[in-house]
Amino acid sequence: MGSWGFFGYGPWFSRLSRPAQFALMLVAPKQLHIILFERSDGRIGVYAHYEWSPYNPFVVLWHLCGRGLDVDEGVRRAREKLGLRSAA
Repeated sequence: MGSWGFFGYGPWFSRLSRPAQFALMLVAPKQLHIILFERSDGRIGVYAHYEWSPYNPFVVLWHLCGRGLDVDEGVRRAREKLGLRSAA
């Protein structure tokens, strides 16, 4: 259904031109990756992880190898970004 990467920049990031956004993505070391998918029961599932950036040339190989991929940190950050309460 959709996949989004967040690079730790504030709300002002979306107001920048696409070239300016891409330039900042090149230097961001990490990203929060949120993925929405349709479950077999028709509900929407959410998957999130925190990982090395796929755009930063200095860490892209770590991204491709899955080095440092952190699901717990991704879920924590996704809940914060989406305004959801912490899991009990």
